Amino acid sequence: MNKSRLGLWVICGLFGVFIQIPLAGAVVFDAADMLNEGKFGIGLDTEILLSNPSSEGLEARVKYGLSPNFNTQGIIGIGSDYRGFRFGANNTLSIFPDIEGQIGVAMLLGGLYLRRPNKGVVIASAGPMIHKKFSDWTVPVNAFLAIPFAIELDSGRYYTGSQLTFGSILEFSRVNIPLELGIGMGSMETYVSAGAAIAL
Repeated sequence: MNKSRLGLWVICGLFGVFIQIPLAGAVVFDAADMLNEGKFGIGLDTEILLSNPSSEGLEARVKYGLSPNFNTQGIIGIGSDYRGFRFGANNTLSIFPDIEGQIGVAMLLGGLYLRRPNKGVVIASAGPMIHKKFSDWTVPVNAFLAIPFAIELDSGRYYTGSQLTFGSILEFSRVNIPLELGIGMGSMETYVSAGAAIAL
């Protein structure tokens, strides 16, 4: 990869970190499934907020492998009531790979512009994730646990919180099925999410 192209992708990744991550919605989705450099993936996920006020949403995602250790993902979606239109980016930095005898450790960074009732807010988030793939099961499973910390900026005010997020990616031959539960702490919401992701 030449320097100018690498610089462009770094700028795009940093834009994702500082401009856009959801307080709810699939925070992890398929982040535990790292793409190799130059590879693309697409995904679609649904979300249901279990906290009050409740909401439902649908997000489309495009993922790109900047390197085997760094992936970036663009997000655009729609929703009802409390979580309407949204767009943003998530970034995954693999710190320790998931190999035999070792759990994978990664850092999640990102952000989201989210339309709340009568206003738009910006949410930024970062947090650690651990993950482990179990390849010898009938359907390979990539299990994960993440604790993202977030800040929501709302017209000069801000709200903070974190989530205990866990789930798994069921890895079928042609499609991955991410399943996720996020338990909200502080101002963050509790949600369930399921989707589908394909590596191109």
